[in-house]
Amino acid sequence: MKSIGEHLRTAREEKGYSFDQVVHDTNISREYIHALEEDDFDFFPAEAYLIGFLRNYSEYLGLDPSKMVGIYKNFKISEEPVPMDLLLGKKKAAAVKKEKPESSVEKKSLPRWLIPVLAVVVVAAGVAVLFIPSFLDDGEKTDSTIEEETTSVSDEQSGPKEFFLTEDTLDINVSNGDSIKVSTGSRLLTFFVSISDEEQLISYADPSGNPGEILLEQGGEQVVLIGDQTGVYFFVKKVSSSGATIIAQKVSVDEPQAGEEPEEVVVSAIPAASADTNLTDKIVIMTETYPKAYTIDALFRGDGLFRYETDGQGRIERFYQAGERLKIDVNRNLLLWASNAGSVDLKISGQEIKIGENGQVVVRSVKWVKNNETGKYELVIVPYN
Repeated sequence: MKSIGEHLRTAREEKGYSFDQVVHDTNISREYIHALEEDDFDFFPAEAYLIGFLRNYSEYLGLDPSKMVGIYKNFKISEEPVPMDLLLGKKKAAAVKKEKPESSVEKKSLPRWLIPVLAVVVVAAGVAVLFIPSFLDDGEKTDSTIEEETTSVSDEQSGPKEFFLTEDTLDINVSNGDSIKVSTGSRLLTFFVSISDEEQLISYADPSGNPGEILLEQGGEQVVLIGDQTGVYFFVKKVSSSGATIIAQKVSVDEPQAGEEPEEVVVSAIPAASADTNLTDKIVIMTETYPKAYTIDALFRGDGLFRYETDGQGRIERFYQAGERLKIDVNRNLLLWASNAGSVDLKISGQEIKIGENGQVVVRSVKWVKNNETGKYELVIVPYN
């Protein structure tokens, strides 16, 4: 049976892909690609990274990601030692565990004169147990008790947690001292959580070493660039002095323009969140003599934040999970924003519309515009500028 590395290497060679091409197309570092093809699983900082890279590389090569992950898990199981019961059978295993032979030393009975002496000793010991503790120092007893309780509590408390962001969305509860680690392809970028009565924030240093902060405010959101066209999207669901619930997700973004800050892109307002270039031309959905109301139907095939604004009536936003649906009745204009555009199946008045790719942040405007040549109105969807 082929190993994981043999499957990957064979598929890559059959397609004629070089290491340089794979690294460029997948954004996975050469060292990790080499480790996968050599079955060097200990090279990865955590199993979550191994499985994430294995899924991405397998899909890139046209292999079944689930099947490849299954091969890895079977390999991991095969590395574990087999229980003795399975190797020998229960009866043989039991026979191996022989009881120790009884001592050959002949047992001797106690002399009769020793029995009354032992009885006196036992009674004296009982009296000591009952009365001597009352003469002990209460302070020493309290100190001992406090020390034991403190040790017990400290043993139960868990230390700071580490979370690893791969291709999946993290929906996590964090507290002071926790960290979120993200791979940039060649290194790990760490976000440190600091939560106390004085401050609630996430601090980090970008790939260039520049420091940055993300303020933890309920409903706040921010994208931090970790590559030329890759960022990490953070959304704060709730926060308190003891912890916070946040969503973290990798997204695709445009390269920063001249004069823009390179380390972060604030997406707290819809107009500032446009981060895609695939849809540059308008799509005409339907043509009517006069504008009329229409319906938006959305099916979410993956997790992501979705926000919309209809006819200037205020923004509505929510984090949707895979399998959920949304229906929006619109009179004239709609502005929508998605953090994971490829996971949204959108229908506008029954017509299927693709608004972006997986992990892509997009902003779209759906509106009626008049065609001066025909004199009729067209319902169009265009990138929001």
